[in-house]
Amino acid sequence: MKTSLEDQPPAHVAIETQESYETKNDREMEANNITNSNEDEMMKQPLFNRMIFRMALAEAIGSFIIVFSVSAILASLELMGTKGGLMEYAATAGLSVVIVVFAFGEISGAHVNPAVTMAFAVVGSFPWFSVLVYIIAQFGGCVLGSFAGRIIYGINLELLMTKPPQEGWAAAFFVEFMATSILVFLAATFSSNTQPVGKLAGFVMGTAIGLGVILTGYINYSHIMTSNIFFYLLLK
Repeated sequence: MKTSLEDQPPAHVAIETQESYETKNDREMEANNITNSNEDEMMKQPLFNRMIFRMALAEAIGSFIIVFSVSAILASLELMGTKGGLMEYAATAGLSVVIVVFAFGEISGAHVNPAVTMAFAVVGSFPWFSVLVYIIAQFGGCVLGSFAGRIIYGINLELLMTKPPQEGWAAAFFVEFMATSILVFLAATFSSNTQPVGKLAGFVMGTAIGLGVILTGYINYSHIMTSNIFFYLLLK
């Protein structure tokens, strides 16, 4: 017992040690508070700061790639005199989405669809002050992609415009709703838990887009990207 008592530090040393631990904890808490306050300040920054501009640019480029790719496949089939089907359209749309997700997923989330952006904002995983910026960027990318296809391939924009549904408006609304719901559900699932698929998220999203084109193409011409619809209606 004597040895154990002698090994114990003096009372004032124990008090100083406890105070140093408390001081360290206080400093860590203060640092965390400063970090949180800095994050809050970042949320209050103007819309067009560097990060928001970078994310919006990624959305615009991603939307451009998808729409231009679809324009290119339609033009290529027309120039070759081949009557293309849904499989060509679905494969092109799906592969372009895979590229966009891998290229811009870490930057902006690769929404490239106002429906996805709005869904994330509603559930609280995306700030509302960035929604308008994203939608404008997506719309602008679709516009540029369509006109780039027209300039390079000479494609008629009427080929990309919305057309009256084949089986009535009710059927068109239903298949559009189902296809978009699947897309938004997958995007929300991957954003909350990336462990099951990991690096394969881009392939899964591309497959979902291709499936949506195949399922809805005959009825509503596969206008899953909402920004496309707005642009083509504006042209009409």
